[in-house]
Amino acid sequence: MPVTDAHRAYVFIDAGHLRDNLTQIGANWRKTDLGTIGRVLMTRFNHLPKWLDVEMRLSRVFVYDAIGDSGDPEVEEWLRLTDELPNVHVRRGALAGEGRKRQKAVDVRFTVDALSWAQNGAYDVAVLVTGDGDYAPLAEALRDRGIYVAVAAFEIGISDLLKTEADLFFALQTDPAAWASWKFAT
Repeated sequence: MPVTDAHRAYVFIDAGHLRDNLTQIGANWRKTDLGTIGRVLMTRFNHLPKWLDVEMRLSRVFVYDAIGDSGDPEVEEWLRLTDELPNVHVRRGALAGEGRKRQKAVDVRFTVDALSWAQNGAYDVAVLVTGDGDYAPLAEALRDRGIYVAVAAFEIGISDLLKTEADLFFALQTDPAAWASWKFAT
């Protein structure tokens, strides 16, 4: 029987931003199961007093990153393992530029997907796992459409504007040991 008294939640993960922050705190991003992040966040959000009137149910996790022909094979393997998880989908951009290549079309794809699915009524709660201030207008636009917006990010990498635009800010653990349990099942 379908759950009717729960908010449907989509988790949108900026994998490049997350990977950079995990590296900065000394956690092993190569083993981090991004589907587990979505499940753990739902559990924690559902135990917050007075945020939402009903429970949240995780529907899908979308992971945004870029890899190119000369990209890092460790990143590609991490994305491959992530894409094999149930209800977790990797959406790729590209790498471009001279010298140190930069991501292209990742932020735009993240934003277009979140807005399109919100417009279609696919979800009620957007969980943005990023601290990138470029997503502040997205958070505002989602809220304007009646979507609850939670931002989960590291305090070390959160934009003040993004934090302000969210309905809820959730600080991710900075203890590398806390991330060790969020690993791929073997």
